[in-house]
Amino acid sequence: MNPKEDINGKASFRPDTLVSVLLFLYFLLCVINVFQIVDSAEFIKASDPIVTTPLWAIVLFLSLGFAFSFYSLICYLKGKQHSVFSMRMSILYLLSVELCSHLFRMIDWIVAVLLMLLFIAVGAGQNIRMWLPRHKRRIALHGAIGLLLLATIVAWASCLAIGDVRHKRALIPFDDVETFPDEYTDGVVAFTPGNDWLLKDTPSSVGCFSNADGDEIAVATINGQDCSRCFFCDVVSRDCPKEMQNKGTGEVAYLDTIINDNSLFISTYRYVTDTTMYWTMATLFASEGYKCFQVKLKETGSFDNYEQLIGVMKTVRFELKKRMSPN
Repeated sequence: MNPKEDINGKASFRPDTLVSVLLFLYFLLCVINVFQIVDSAEFIKASDPIVTTPLWAIVLFLSLGFAFSFYSLICYLKGKQHSVFSMRMSILYLLSVELCSHLFRMIDWIVAVLLMLLFIAVGAGQNIRMWLPRHKRRIALHGAIGLLLLATIVAWASCLAIGDVRHKRALIPFDDVETFPDEYTDGVVAFTPGNDWLLKDTPSSVGCFSNADGDEIAVATINGQDCSRCFFCDVVSRDCPKEMQNKGTGEVAYLDTIINDNSLFISTYRYVTDTTMYWTMATLFASEGYKCFQVKLKETGSFDNYEQLIGVMKTVRFELKKRMSPN
């Protein structure tokens, strides 16, 4: 199929039908990710000044990446010499962002397969091979920028993966851990819940509880990349309830302290639905290693949980190897 002519009689590039469909899906994915970046920016506006700079740096980096992705798409549709390499760098960038965000969701593995198909098709399609043979293709400055963005996101993903591996290696079968009365463990930490906490469910993390007022309490262990207010706020932005977003949310209480040589961060946010709600996140970072103990509490009307949360955090034990049952 020969290149088509535009209204001025000049030859113009048109992608194959399959490539066009995949490019449209690629465009939609980029748009979705841009909206997610906008949501992150809205959260940053309400963040503590201590964490504003590093979080803005992350948002800026992601914004530059997707600006480059849109630019690469335009260049490819115009058949620019550097467009094939730039487009492939953009595809790998988007693939890395998708897998870093939701590694275990089936839909993202389907997206990954489609992106890899597009990665091949943008250079192997019949029309692009006729319009831009291999010997005419260039890397140029645009391709170098794409390569730099890709290298940065891959390095970030590698750090996340290494942290996850270390977290899993620290996991001990909970049946092998000796626990005290009223103590719970998931093989990563051991802790004693509040006096009025009632166990509702025990998923793969640690457990779901409710207190005497019927408030929901979720307890889990996560992999902490670094012990900082910045990382804590990032966790808050990802784990906060959906109904809390854009509901006049504001931080009404905050605590930063040290317990048993471990760093504790607690934040409480107020938002309004049918009634006034308070959502509290408390995260205890192990002084050594990558373990984090996390408690999320949703309350109605008022909040008065800090003393109890601190009491629970004082019972947390990260070093479980010393408490393993003898074989």
